[in-house]
Amino acid sequence: MRIRFCMKIIFFLWIVLAGVQPLLASAMTPPVQEDLRSRNYRLNTLFKLSKMGDVLGNIEYILQKSGNINEDALAPGQGEFAQGIMPQAYSSGKFYRALRRPFNEDYKPQYVRSVVQWYRSALGKRILKLEREANEPTNRLAMGLFVKKLLNSPPDEKRTRLVERIERSSHLTEAGKNLFLGYVKLMQPFNRYFEGKTLSRELRKLEKSITEPMREVVLHSLLFSYRNLKDKEIEEYARFLNSQSGQWFSQTLLKGFKKGV
Repeated sequence: MRIRFCMKIIFFLWIVLAGVQPLLASAMTPPVQEDLRSRNYRLNTLFKLSKMGDVLGNIEYILQKSGNINEDALAPGQGEFAQGIMPQAYSSGKFYRALRRPFNEDYKPQYVRSVVQWYRSALGKRILKLEREANEPTNRLAMGLFVKKLLNSPPDEKRTRLVERIERSSHLTEAGKNLFLGYVKLMQPFNRYFEGKTLSRELRKLEKSITEPMREVVLHSLLFSYRNLKDKEIEEYARFLNSQSGQWFSQTLLKGFKKGV
């Protein structure tokens, strides 16, 4: 009798536990799904606010302003040709998937919140607007005149230091070099300069030689973009870029850019 009673209890407990386990599993699933939805939403917000869709065009414009910084690596006209065929070699969808991938791989929610907060700020929005306007074709003449004026009337030392901090922290020079080398690799089969040479070795030499010319173009571009900003506003932007969240954003963006091109 006692054995039968014990068997009933065990059977009852088995039914209860068997029913609870699916309930527990189903209760645990939504938070995981919610985390993924939350991550995607936050990253999409970050990409939208930071105008990540403009990244490639901005770096292409830096190369246009730099002219042909090495005529051996790219014959006249090859840079423009490479820019034209690159969308065929690297589709925009593939490029932007590569651009976004490192943000998923190294997702830092606290940094995402901080960067989103910056780009939602009035100054963050204004700086993006100024950078976009500086790259518009209608401003190319004004940009050229501005650079000529710098030769006779350079900015004061404080502003120069601030813009140099932004250039280093934003990694724009590094991105510009990477895109230029991407053009070189595309055009290499049509360039006699590389005949009989090891491409990887030549690219390493080329990367070193174009660093300073590219950096000068980036600095001129930034000075032009921020010409109507006060020093304290530029300093605030430099402080953001040098923060942990700003560095995470810039470095992760550069990593994605390198994968994309």
